[in-house]
Amino acid sequence: MIYEGKAITVKEIEDGIALLTFDLQGESVNKFDQLTLEELGQAVDKLNNQSGIKGLIVTSGKKGVFIVGADITEFVGSFQNP
Repeated sequence: MIYEGKAITVKEIEDGIALLTFDLQGESVNKFDQLTLEELGQAVDKLNNQSGIKGLIVTSGKKGVFIVGADITEFVGSFQNP
């Protein structure tokens, strides 16, 4: 396992090919929330530090959906006037 979080996992599956899986625990769908975005950055950092990775497959652990979008309720504070 290259990276394991609550929303994203990354593992090498064969001959320099890594598999990044979005699978937000406790949710029926994947979404870009703050946790997922933070973990995506951490996963990419781990991948960059792996020698021998030649390719990356990105997939979803949820049946029938990839990512439904952003959780805008978490970003409301960013859009308010000071």
